[in-house]
Amino acid sequence: MPTKKSNSDVDYQAHLDILQAIMDKYEDTHTIVFCGDMNGTLMKERNNSHDKKLTKFIQSNKLNVHQEMITNSTPTFYHNDGKSTSQIDYIFSNNDVINTAMVMQQDPINSSSHLPVIANLTKRLKTEVKKGKKSHTTYKLLWEKTDKKEYKNVLNKMITAYNWNDSDVNEKVSQLTSILHKTADKVVPKKLIKLTGFKNKASPKVRQLIQASKQKHREWDNAGRPRNNHILFVGKKSAKRALRRQQRKEAAIEREQFLQRLEKDPNDKAFFQLIKRNQSSIKSNGPEILIDGDKTAKTPSNQRETFADYFKKSSHSTRKSKFQGRITF
Repeated sequence: MPTKKSNSDVDYQAHLDILQAIMDKYEDTHTIVFCGDMNGTLMKERNNSHDKKLTKFIQSNKLNVHQEMITNSTPTFYHNDGKSTSQIDYIFSNNDVINTAMVMQQDPINSSSHLPVIANLTKRLKTEVKKGKKSHTTYKLLWEKTDKKEYKNVLNKMITAYNWNDSDVNEKVSQLTSILHKTADKVVPKKLIKLTGFKNKASPKVRQLIQASKQKHREWDNAGRPRNNHILFVGKKSAKRALRRQQRKEAAIEREQFLQRLEKDPNDKAFFQLIKRNQSSIKSNGPEILIDGDKTAKTPSNQRETFADYFKKSSHSTRKSKFQGRITF
């Protein structure tokens, strides 16, 4: 909760309104436990604006606060000046779920100005290990390549198989949506646009070297991460070096193949692929582009200008233009 300072009442009330919204939504169906630094106290010795708002919030919602804390007036906050203390950390609930609550004693390793407050609950909470999100592959549906006749036949079969008389409007809409998805998944061709796992497509050789590198690293880590000329340290470095060597080799082959395709067929798609490559944050040696044998483009900006001139000339040409140049590294 916001600290007490000039003009902080509006901000403090706004935070209480958030807690009130939680109460209004869940108090009839859930056990609610609020805990933390309230920056307001329930002790009668103090009565500033934050204290009044916090007390009103607790009383209006009939929240239970363990009275032992308030009765003992045990401080939970120690100011940095070492002179003032206060009780501003609480645990309270909308029912009798709190059995006991107490302020823990100061500990040498506690570097906070607050003391921990612990509570013993009357109910046991069920805990589960949260499963991570399942990775999935994303596809783009190629509707223009769909066999319309097959799509129509599959759709009609699914629609005919469903009993539409025994469902209301919402169920019919839901079922129809499901049928359309299933039909598209079965008939419409797909194009892969997002891969799971590696960001870049890895060849079987690279995947094999990745697994070997991970295994060597795991063995080195389990042995306490020895250095110098230890056999596990040397093996880990050798495995990583082999992986990087193969990755650089395949990247060079792929770059050369791309340039050969670009020379053979300089179309719009290749043009935008080149721009994307040049704008990449990955450092690489950019290719030289020679158009018509009289213009050399070495930098990404020059390459874009060269392509722009080429397509401009092609658009005004009366005959089919051909790429009269070569591409080199």
